[in-house]
Amino acid sequence: MAIRLRELIRTEFDSEIYAHHLSPEVAHEVHPLVHLGPSRRDDVLIYHSSIGEPEVTGLLLRRSERLVLIYHNITPAELFIAHSPQFAAHLHWGRHELTLLRSRVALAVADSQFNADDLRAAGYSDVHVVPAGLRPSRLRDATPDAALATRLGTAFPGGYVLALSQVLPHKRFETIIQAMHLVQWVHELTLGLLIVGAHRMQKYHDALVELARHLRVDRVWFFGSATDSELATMMRLAGVLVTTSAHEGLALPPLEAMSFGVPVIARSAGALADTIGDGGLVLPPDAGPVLVGEAIAEVTNNESLRRQLIGRGHRRAAAVEAENLDSLF
Repeated sequence: MAIRLRELIRTEFDSEIYAHHLSPEVAHEVHPLVHLGPSRRDDVLIYHSSIGEPEVTGLLLRRSERLVLIYHNITPAELFIAHSPQFAAHLHWGRHELTLLRSRVALAVADSQFNADDLRAAGYSDVHVVPAGLRPSRLRDATPDAALATRLGTAFPGGYVLALSQVLPHKRFETIIQAMHLVQWVHELTLGLLIVGAHRMQKYHDALVELARHLRVDRVWFFGSATDSELATMMRLAGVLVTTSAHEGLALPPLEAMSFGVPVIARSAGALADTIGDGGLVLPPDAGPVLVGEAIAEVTNNESLRRQLIGRGHRRAAAVEAENLDSLF
């Protein structure tokens, strides 16, 4: 979203992206934050907020540009305390950072109504809801990976359920694994499970692997991080995308899946219900493995429902992409 927003801004102004933590995959697009030049009062500094880093907070407070805050949500720290106290501390600092920056912010933007409400709870009074840089169809421009398509066909001859997100505790991948146990052993479907996303916490990842083994879930592939080409290939071949996350400020994968015509099943957590709208099958926020498994089986077996979800998903993704970004400028 930041890269897309930069391209829109470049139609009128100079614009660059700087990051404190720099992923190798975007090193050609993004500069290290230490290379950010001196402040100039006529400039605008756009800050994408999603976690807390005291070093970044200090830099923002010292600079003199007009500050625009784009809020992507900060996951509640209590969801991580048991798994990673250090990560939870960064999230806690991020919430504190919002209060420290409040007087500096000239424009506050949230990419969903849920996130706007979160900002208002932090004391921001004039918050604009603009999904700045959101383009659900972006992966359709990526070249499919033919070798990966062959591997997927071999690994999942009966098709697969796609679960796509960073592998973190609040994403609740254990619920999907438990649901797939029921899909395979109770509903007797041959679907496999493809889990895609960076393994941010090794202990949680290892626990998921052990859970799948213990429940005898067949054909589970923990893919890890994926390129856009790989993601596009996975989307094109997926039978259904499922998310059982406990907290989402926006949630991009469901929209991207809809743009490919992949039916979406999601629990109504955070912004998910608003993001998906009528484009997917939205379950109650406390839906457990039994209901999730039944939903997967129904979407797989009920061709009429499947066609409805595909059509509604296409329309929802297109509507989100068509939202006017002029209000940001």
